[in-house]
Order: sequence, then structure tokens, then C-alpha cells
Amino acid sequence: MLSTQEIKETFLEYFIENDHYLLENHSLIPDEMDPSALFINSGVHTIKPFVLGLRDPPATKLTSNQSCIRTRDIDRVGQSVRTLTYFNMLGSWSFGDYWKEGALEHAYALLTERLHLNSEYFAITVFEGDEQIPKDEESIKIWKSLGIGQSQIYLKPAEDNLWSMGEVGPCGPCTEVFFDRGEKYGKAATPGDESPRFVEIWNAGVFMAYNRNKDGSLDFLPQKVVDTGAGLERLAVILQSKQSVYDVFPLKELSDIILSYASEDVDEVSQRVISDHLRAATFIADEGITPSNKLHGYVLRRLLRKAIYNAELIGINNFNALVNEALEILDSDKKLKQSEHIKTTFSHEYNAFSKTLRKGRKKLEDLLSSVVSNKLAGEKVFRLYETYGFPLELTRDIAVERGIEIDMEGFERARERHKEVSRKSADRSFKGGLAEITEITTQYHTSTHLLQESLRQVLGDHVSQAGSNITNERLRFDFYHEHSMTSEEIEAVENLINQKVMENLLVTREILSYEETKTQGALCLFDADKYPKDGVSVYRIGDYSLEVCGGPHVESTSEIGRIKITKEKSSSKGVRRIYAEIVAEENKK
Repeated sequence: MLSTQEIKETFLEYFIENDHYLLENHSLIPDEMDPSALFINSGVHTIKPFVLGLRDPPATKLTSNQSCIRTRDIDRVGQSVRTLTYFNMLGSWSFGDYWKEGALEHAYALLTERLHLNSEYFAITVFEGDEQIPKDEESIKIWKSLGIGQSQIYLKPAEDNLWSMGEVGPCGPCTEVFFDRGEKYGKAATPGDESPRFVEIWNAGVFMAYNRNKDGSLDFLPQKVVDTGAGLERLAVILQSKQSVYDVFPLKELSDIILSYASEDVDEVSQRVISDHLRAATFIADEGITPSNKLHGYVLRRLLRKAIYNAELIGINNFNALVNEALEILDSDKKLKQSEHIKTTFSHEYNAFSKTLRKGRKKLEDLLSSVVSNKLAGEKVFRLYETYGFPLELTRDIAVERGIEIDMEGFERARERHKEVSRKSADRSFKGGLAEITEITTQYHTSTHLLQESLRQVLGDHVSQAGSNITNERLRFDFYHEHSMTSEEIEAVENLINQKVMENLLVTREILSYEETKTQGALCLFDADKYPKDGVSVYRIGDYSLEVCGGPHVESTSEIGRIKITKEKSSSKGVRRIYAEIVAEENKK
């Protein structure tokens, strides 16, 4: 029996022997010029510039093993035995070289001659045709010539077997290979349904011959492209005669250690969720990502918190020790670059969130048990979020598992009411948190702008202002960040501020539309509806800081003097508080 590593090597070696150029495994994070997704979600994602004609491929025939993250099915992880957040996609491509016959001959030869699968168990899906693209008779003919029987071929509509790179761009019919595991997995099943009977082992050919225009019309591409993809974990399920993707390396090994740490009866769904989410979170964090409420950090936080929640459900009391063992397994699968960063990040998130979880979990259970019409009131969900810091997405995930819908309109109404109350409270505190406007409070106010940007430089751009208060004696600044700052981080922030003070940067004011502030990257405390329609006041400090603000401010940073951070502590869940003072007058520059 081939190991998972050997399956990967066999696939890649076959295509290298057949003159395909081996691409490196791309980072999980797409290039900056590709805003289409947060993560690499398929093998073809990494070669989009070649397909779109933006760059020339290194060869006309390519192959790769690409690490991928898909979050669209995150709610199904654990419920489905074949859905993963992180997975490996084996792939091959042809740019104007071979077409359908070459692609299907490669697929058949690799599956039957190298991987020794019996083609009698293959179930092949082919595009049935529509009003624009005809039925894929050519693929049917080729499959039959390779020995596939008519009864093994299934015609599928566009939603299943017509692939597109987006609403516009390259597209074409595809043909997929499923493995039929027999009637014991479902008598009435067909390839592509939810039954475990048919497991997709290879999309043996996406045949990109067309370009879809904005009006929906199609033109022929100047060069035909073949794209294939095979999920390594699903291939391993079949080749190793396993029941699910959670029975193959490294998920089986992760499941085993999870079982060893559990003190309660282990629910299989929780076990799978922890295995999958720890694995995905590890490889995201290995890219240098930290948990936050935005973009990649948001996905990482969601994965970690759901893993922590399920760990609590099955009585895992030493989550950090579990993480350490899991990292050893995952490092043997794919060498980790930032193990210490991962351990520290996961530990901080666990320590912070487990307290919230223990407080909010019982309240959530009470709310769910009180639901009478399978719909949970949005205001109650917001109260749980606001009072206990219990994440909306986790409440939603748990509710969905129990067949309960959340009234999201009610949640949004409650959130907007809360925002309005907060805004009015902020208005009463004078501009920029100033208790009164004096020379010294104006200096402190400009210092808060330098402080916020310095925090973002040192801790990451997830940092944003949660509040501020300024008196003649000190400034107080609250910001969103999960864990306490180290002494090194505090020193780095303080040094950055004082460096900018020494540089004597000009402080200038502009009036911009809200849209212009976003385009220029200005920091904004509120959403558009909270600002005047005729333009907002924006303060720029050299090329270092840009914030929407009502003022007042100094004319240049040298007017401030040296800043000393005197205290850093927790303000509330997920919010840190800094106190700082302007020190001795003789230190002014």
C-alpha cells in the first residue's frame, strides 16, 4: 500500500517523466496583485497569470503539488467525511500542447498503470452541453477508446461540469473521474452527490477553449489550455482503502492524539473539526499571520476558536500540550518555518478565548434550549456577543449544527443601535477624546496619531482605535489587540514615536470625501454614515500617519516633546489600554 507521500511522489514523477515542468509549492497567500481570494484555493489559482496571458509559463507543460485553503465549506467540516479546509492539490497543465486525448490518456495511464486502480470502478462525468457549448462527445469517445463502458459515463449540467475562472474570462467543459466504492455506500447514488459511495479522485481535464465576455457571449481563446487537479487526501482514501479523509496521514495521527487528550466521550464531529482546523490554522500561522478581526487573521481566529470550542466539548484540558504534539506531526508532513510563532500565537488565543468561552457557553446553551420556532432572536445573539465577547460566527456555527437559524436582521439592528449610542457618547467626550483644549492636550492629541501608527507598525495592521481620553497630565489610548504587549514591543513603539518627533514632520489638514479617505488609506474610526456628506477632515503627519480627525493638532511633531509609555494593560476583552506622558521640557526638540 502506498503511503500518502508516495502517492504524491508517484503523481509528480509521472508528469516529470512526461516532460512537465515542476512548479514550486506557492505560499498560501496569493500575490499582492491578485485580490480575488484571501488564500490560494486551487492549483490553477497559482497559474492564473499564465492562463490569462499576463505572463509566459516557464514551459508549455506544467505539474505541481499545491497547498490550498478553502473556507467556503468551513461549516461542513466535520459533518462531511471528505471536506477539508486545508488540502493538497496535485495538478498538471498544458498550454497549447496536448488537448483532450493527451490529457485523458495521461489520467488513465497514471491511475491504472502507476497507481494500480481498477478502471472497472471508475465513474466518469462529462458535460452534457447547453445552448452555448455542445455536449462533450470528444471526451466520451476518448474514454470509451481507453476501455470505459457506456454505463460508467454520466452526463452532467453546466453547474457541475462547466468550469469558469470567473464571471468573465477563460472557461470550458470538464470531465471528472470518480471511484465507485459500491452499493453498500448508497444504492441510488450518482457521482457528485452527497453520498460517500462515489469519491472524486481527479478532475482529469478542464478544457479551456472559450473566453466568456461581459455580455455572456463566448469567443474562442487564442490558445487552448488543459487544467487538471487531484486532491491528494481523496486519492489516499481510495488507494489506502480508508473510510474518509480523516483516516489518512496526517489527519489520522492528529485524531489519535486528540483522542488521547479527551476526558469526555468523544464526538466524531468534534474530533474531525479539531483535526482539520488545527492543521489549517497551523499552516496559515506558518505564513506569519496572527489572529485578528480582519482578512487572513479573521480566518485564522475563526479556525482556532472553533477548534478550542470543540476541544472544550470533549474535555481537552491541556490545549497547549495538544498543539505541541500536533506541530510535531504536521512538521513531518510539511516542514514548518515558524514553529515558535505558531505555539505562542495559539497559546495567546487559547488563553484569551477560553475565558470567554467558559462564560458564554452556558449562556448560549440556555438561549438555544429556549428556542421554540427554530429561530434565535438577533438581539439576544448581539447581547451574547457584546456582554461575553462570544463570536457571532461561532454562535452561528453551533446553531446551524442544531438546525437553528439566527435572525441576522435583528442582530444588525441591535448592533446599529449600539453604534449610535457609542457615537453619541464619543461626541460628548469632545473631539479626539480631549477633556479640554489646551496647548498640552493638543500635543497629546497629535501624539495619539503617532501612537496608533506606531502600534500598527510593531504589532500589525489589525490594530485600530477603540477609544481615547486626553487630559493635561497624560493620554490614554485603547486599541484592539488580543494579548498584552511585551516590554520589547512597548520599547519599539515608544522609540518609533520619538523618532517621528525628532524628524519634525509637518502636520497638515485636508478636506476629503469619505471615499477619498478610503482610497488614500486613511484610518477612520466610524463608517461613512457617521461623517458629514460634504467632506471629512483628514490630518496627515508627514508620510507616516493619515487619519480622519476633527483636530486640533500641532503644526509639526517637534512641538510635542519626548513621549514615555507609562503603562499597558487590558481594558476589556480584545482591547488593550496604553497610558503615556510627555516628559521633561528640556528634552523637547
